[in-house]
Amino acid sequence: MYRIVEYIQKKYTGEAGYEVVEIVNSVPVTQETTVSEQRVYRLGDTIRLELDVEDPSGVALVQAHFAHTERSDACIRMVKNVGKETSAKVVLEHVVTRSTAPGEYRCSWIYRADAVSNSSSRDSLEHLGFRVEHAGDHEAPEITDARFS
Repeated sequence: MYRIVEYIQKKYTGEAGYEVVEIVNSVPVTQETTVSEQRVYRLGDTIRLELDVEDPSGVALVQAHFAHTERSDACIRMVKNVGKETSAKVVLEHVVTRSTAPGEYRCSWIYRADAVSNSSSRDSLEHLGFRVEHAGDHEAPEITDARFS
């Protein structure tokens, strides 16, 4: 487990009830992080993102959206119904399957909603990213020969 509390708090806090404070199984994350320094996941691995979230009315829902950096048709979305806890450690998970496109993913947004329907999303969290390798066949069939018969 690696804590990046100070960096995230300085860069992305200030909105009431929202604070990203910990990433599990990650390396230090900065705006200059390269793909080779990021966490790599393979078929069967579980991608886990832990968020500490607070709201006086109770946290109801947290979602994270990770977009593929090269394919517009590929994304990973993690959703967690929290309940009505005023302070919660939310663990968002996604299991890498054969349908998970290989490549680099970056966080597009994290959405939060409280128990009285207040909601917000935080854009531009692209420094939160990971890579998926060898997750299955994602190429169309190759034509090796063509002929009239």
